[in-house]
Amino acid sequence: MQKPRKAKTPKLETRLLTDLTIHPFIADSPMLAENHPDVRNLMAAMADEGLAEHPIVINPHNQIMDGRHRAMAARLLKWTEIPVIVRPEAKAEEIIFHAIMARRHMLKWQIAYSIAPVIERHVEKGIEKRTANLKIGKNTNVPPKPASSGFRENAAGMTLFIEQSGICEDVWRRVREVRARFTKRPDLRSQYEPRMFLVDTDPNYISLEGVMKATGSVESYENDKPDLKAKRGQYDRLALEYMRKAAGQLEFWDKLGAPQQEKLSEEAVKAVILWPLELKKELLKALQQDVKHASN
Repeated sequence: MQKPRKAKTPKLETRLLTDLTIHPFIADSPMLAENHPDVRNLMAAMADEGLAEHPIVINPHNQIMDGRHRAMAARLLKWTEIPVIVRPEAKAEEIIFHAIMARRHMLKWQIAYSIAPVIERHVEKGIEKRTANLKIGKNTNVPPKPASSGFRENAAGMTLFIEQSGICEDVWRRVREVRARFTKRPDLRSQYEPRMFLVDTDPNYISLEGVMKATGSVESYENDKPDLKAKRGQYDRLALEYMRKAAGQLEFWDKLGAPQQEKLSEEAVKAVILWPLELKKELLKALQQDVKHASN
């Protein structure tokens, strides 16, 4: 009787940090900031113990599949090399999936947000496969086989997987809604996404619910003014005219009552919001110079 083969222990190797890149599957998955407490704790542990017991996982193309934060910590520690194990590219999806799901220090919605690019890609791949099968006349009524990472290549299977992972469907819906908003508005993503992964005691931290409210307010404001760009010139003239009139009132700011001061402040802010970006920059520069002059 033939003996079962023993699983091969991956060979430990080293790579130059400068040769490593992030795998495309997780290029869209957020990372912790360099000053995040978890990253600092990781740096301390690596400085004491090294990484021989926990090497990063890469594919044959030197793309990191598991260990982005360890690579970041190594760079911050001024390491030039890092221990790695090389796994087949065919295992990339499974390795990346389990690496993200293993982040026990993260909230469920943070895990869902991080894993979303991998799940969405897997579902898209399944749709493409079935579309191709339809074109060549294959039977697509056969249920898809479960993927090695634990979810099926369709929306129903994805929902089932999310539930089994302890991520409720409502959280997943909100995560996808936020991601859709960020896809349309990269400026909002760069503004809010880093704050979503701060420690919750940080004053700049924002929850998933907070992001939805903030981005929803922006979209609501813009949807209420669909002709804003068309009337930009008119708005700019009105804003400048208002500021010229307000200048006289501002000279007597101290004599205005609190309600008048508040109303004037709100109108001034609304006026400036309508200015072109370059004009806002000029105003900011002038205000900074004025504050600096007043402080001296």
